[in-house]
Amino acid sequence: MLDRLLTAGHAVDAVIGVAGAGKTTLMSAARAGWEAAGLRVAGASTAAVAAANLTAEAGIPSATIAAWTRAITGGAGLKDVDVLVVDEASMVDNRALATLATHAATTHTKIVLIGDPQQARAVGVGGGFARAHELVDGLELDENRRQRDLAERAALADWRTGARTTALARLADHGHVHATTTATEALAGMAAAWDTARTEWTDPHDLVEQLLLLAPRRADVDALNSAAQTARRAAGELGEARTWALARTAGGGRLQLSVGDVVRVTRNDYRSRRDPAAPDVLNGYRGIVTEIDARRGARVAWRRRTPDGPALEAAWISPRQLAAGHLTLGYAMTAASAQGLTSEVALDYGAHADAHTLYPELTRARRASHLWLPLAEAEDVVAAARLGRPRTDTELLHRAVAAYGRALASDTGDTMVTDQLATQAGMVPAPSPAGDNEDQAVRAAAARVTSVQHRRATPASEEHDQERQVVPHWRRRPHGAMPTAHLPRAITTATEQADRAAQLAATAADRARDLAATAGTDHAPATHHYAAALTQLRDLAALVDGAAAASREAEQQTGQAALYRARLEPITRRLAQRRSALLGQRGDLREVAAWLAREIDRADQAATTARIAAADHDRQARTTAAQLPEQLRLDGPPTPATITTLADRLPAYRQTLEAADAHLVADQQRRATQLDQAATGHRATAAALRAEYELRRHLATTDPARAAIEDTQRR
Repeated sequence: MLDRLLTAGHAVDAVIGVAGAGKTTLMSAARAGWEAAGLRVAGASTAAVAAANLTAEAGIPSATIAAWTRAITGGAGLKDVDVLVVDEASMVDNRALATLATHAATTHTKIVLIGDPQQARAVGVGGGFARAHELVDGLELDENRRQRDLAERAALADWRTGARTTALARLADHGHVHATTTATEALAGMAAAWDTARTEWTDPHDLVEQLLLLAPRRADVDALNSAAQTARRAAGELGEARTWALARTAGGGRLQLSVGDVVRVTRNDYRSRRDPAAPDVLNGYRGIVTEIDARRGARVAWRRRTPDGPALEAAWISPRQLAAGHLTLGYAMTAASAQGLTSEVALDYGAHADAHTLYPELTRARRASHLWLPLAEAEDVVAAARLGRPRTDTELLHRAVAAYGRALASDTGDTMVTDQLATQAGMVPAPSPAGDNEDQAVRAAAARVTSVQHRRATPASEEHDQERQVVPHWRRRPHGAMPTAHLPRAITTATEQADRAAQLAATAADRARDLAATAGTDHAPATHHYAAALTQLRDLAALVDGAAAASREAEQQTGQAALYRARLEPITRRLAQRRSALLGQRGDLREVAAWLAREIDRADQAATTARIAAADHDRQARTTAAQLPEQLRLDGPPTPATITTLADRLPAYRQTLEAADAHLVADQQRRATQLDQAATGHRATAAALRAEYELRRHLATTDPARAAIEDTQRR
């Protein structure tokens, strides 16, 4: 993929990257390659915070799409940019994309579009990125590396194929879907889950980054924010509070903030343009309220990504800005606002979300995503009346999954008006000339005869003029703008790319066959982890048994020592009596006392050794348990009872691994197909380039004046 981006010479290129595929890593590597070739690289994104992250993580100086279009309208535009990387391109309005592409053609700037049509869509007219990817035969990063749970990865792979119900059912089978009857119950459940999960992170900035609370609509986000703030206030975690009245332009109402609240910035404030020492406060930043002042407003601290790692920044949000809605509670956020973020855990609300909104929600977390589905918000009235109230939690879950699966199945991507025009074009037949009743075949045959007779009678000079008219203008030929000197190299490159794609396709096909041959066996890539997990489980069982046996031995030896002490105590008292009272028994009693003392020491040492062994076995058992796959993780310390529970989970774990292997086969087959298509496209490009090259050689011989004019105009 890097070879194509760096060497193919496409004026526009496009890459689809599934969520978690490493798009940022790709952009960073491509940026290094372009800069090594002496090219100037810049970036663009719809949001200022996304542009800032692109700068920090990929090293590409970036600005917003709006800033670039303003520069094109009234400034230098892309004059000093050789490569413009457009991140999250599926969210860019088609008109803005057209502005960038049209201007880039005049400045000879290469545009690279990177995004995912299955994630959040453009607010305005969309679909341009997906169509551009189709037109340039773009490549795809299709390996999801983010989710650790194989079941989640498999579900998300199903989602991308359009099998939304299957994906939801897979998530439900693994405990990641929580069905409720009403929306109120779902939001309350999410708030309670957040209140429990947040205790894992003691640093507030870690909490902001690692635990996401997501919903599709602003109203649901507000409800979740209010619930989270109330929970923290009840726990005594918030400090000084103050309330600001919001202007009508900000929706009216009131904003209550306390020291310690999590907040989110909603407007861009480029303060560094006024004061180089001041930090920019960008739409999308989430931070913590550290101070509140009646005159100065609220002081917010946030953690920002930089090329050198995370950095803490802080700024005051003035009362005027607060009244204008520049700040809101930030415990929860919309799915669109979260696109581009990665966390450990995400708690997602599914009601009122289309497929392009819910997919970003489900793909933010590395460890686990949990989805709440209120049945009443998706099940149609007829089905609800026919089925009645769910009788069990299982029925509620199955009905919610089915209802949301049906709703999401009807969700399609953006359509292009050109497609609609093409569909309509053939619906109205072109009118025939009035009075023309001749048979169409007769007319066609007559036209062919006339054409042959005309050619036989046409002088050579007229034939030459007609040939000139047949050859299209160089601007209208697919590769007419390419300098003649570059054509041989372009032909070679396209041919090499075709050969390389064909080779990779063959490799992928072989890999798919190899994977299919091992599917269902312990030699399959994912399923081979089953044997390792089984060994770990046996080791864990042995360690648990060893710890229990050592604990029993320690108790037994401690009890034995206690018995010996009980026997020694009266002997010690008798030895303390007067010599005359023992009547010659003192020597025997001393011998017995010495033996008992030795046995007590031996039993104490044995008990200590057993306790050390039990602790060592327990420590090793906990270490082994922590290394088990996610699906086999224990909810508490390892015990014989939990080992039995783990053994019961093994069949489901193997099924998950086998499903993952099946997806690997399908992925390799899909990759082979894509590479075959790419090879075909490159061969077609090479053929078109050869045709252009041969046409120019022909023109140089038959019409040197035109050939010279074309060469001059191309410069």
